[in-house]
Amino acid sequence: MEPQTELRVVVTGGPCSGKTTIIEALAARGHRTVPEAAIEVIAELSESLGVEGQAKWRSEHREDFQVLIIEKQAALEAAAAGGKGPLFHDRGRLDGLAYCRVFGAPVPPEVEVGCRDLPYDRVYLLDTLSDFDGRAATGRTSDRERSLRIRDELVRTYTERGLPPVFVPETSVEERLELILGDLD
Repeated sequence: MEPQTELRVVVTGGPCSGKTTIIEALAARGHRTVPEAAIEVIAELSESLGVEGQAKWRSEHREDFQVLIIEKQAALEAAAAGGKGPLFHDRGRLDGLAYCRVFGAPVPPEVEVGCRDLPYDRVYLLDTLSDFDGRAATGRTSDRERSLRIRDELVRTYTERGLPPVFVPETSVEERLELILGDLD
């Protein structure tokens, strides 16, 4: 039996919800994946500005940071598109819109344009893990309270755009994978 046409799936959630762990586990099972654009942008900024410098720049340039992310996201999605079966995205374009809302930042026109005509079929929202680790050494700046606010805003933002997320509770990686993959069957 030949796999069906590409199904574009977003795996999202607040910081420290296990998104990247799930994406890596899906890749290990042979599924196609799109990495998180924000992590790549943060790594590039850290390389040029240092960890402290990029964290400072991000806090002072929230709108510019979201523009860099949406551009990177679109490029990563375009590079991975065109196969058959599911393509799993570590976050989606609407995440940037949700982040702008949480931080009270204006939504840059580039982000608004990037959030039109979304190429997604299904969204899974992972709950924030109870053993939250801020990972400050990597330049990440969110705490558990902010992660929960981001999670809630992601639900609202995706739902407003016609993509209500399927909630994935905190449980083992294997159980989360089975919930997602079982739901796609």
